[in-house]
Amino acid sequence: MTGSGALPPESSGDEHEPGLGGDSDEVLTPDAPDEIVVPAAVVGPASMPDEGSEMSIVPPETDMVAEPAASPDAEGAPRKVVERAQDPGPLFWLALAVGWGIIGFGIHGMVSNWSGANPPVVLRSAIGLNVVNDALVAPALVAVAFACRRLLPRWSLLSVQVGLIVSAAVILYSYPLVGSWGKSSRAGPSLLPWNYAHNLEIVLGVVWTACAGLATWSWNRARLRS
Repeated sequence: MTGSGALPPESSGDEHEPGLGGDSDEVLTPDAPDEIVVPAAVVGPASMPDEGSEMSIVPPETDMVAEPAASPDAEGAPRKVVERAQDPGPLFWLALAVGWGIIGFGIHGMVSNWSGANPPVVLRSAIGLNVVNDALVAPALVAVAFACRRLLPRWSLLSVQVGLIVSAAVILYSYPLVGSWGKSSRAGPSLLPWNYAHNLEIVLGVVWTACAGLATWSWNRARLRS
């Protein structure tokens, strides 16, 4: 083109202007806007405009890929949310049976020795111990567990929790022995013959030594992973 109003030169033979139909006699005029050619691979066949309509470059809805509702598992079936709790297993039921057996044995002993057991006193003691457990022991355990979670490193949580649980059980069991409950002059020196406070210290030392070994093993695993 030599100017804005000049027409394109005529072509000879079968040559045609690019972008126009092969046999069309239509000629671009100066007032007509330039034609925008969009490849079909970009627009998609479903969004190609018809004659006389405006061209749209929005991809067709059929080309949009939706996210799957649920990721399939190894067999290809969608995963389902488990609504019921997991079965505790045979160990739980065995421990439950043993526990109720011990409770039944204690009730039988109290009833068979009614005069010496004094059931009203036993009942008051059981209620008092439950109140003390719910009002003091349980909140203290929750506070200790919260402090361990917030203050201790992750690799030491298991060993510290095991040490605290075992230590609490040992102290609770040995408390009557350390306090010399039931020891009297009538029973003689053979009733509680050992130094139970010293023995309690030895047992706790063994427990926390084993927990220290467990903590060292956990620390080594955490260091190798990092």
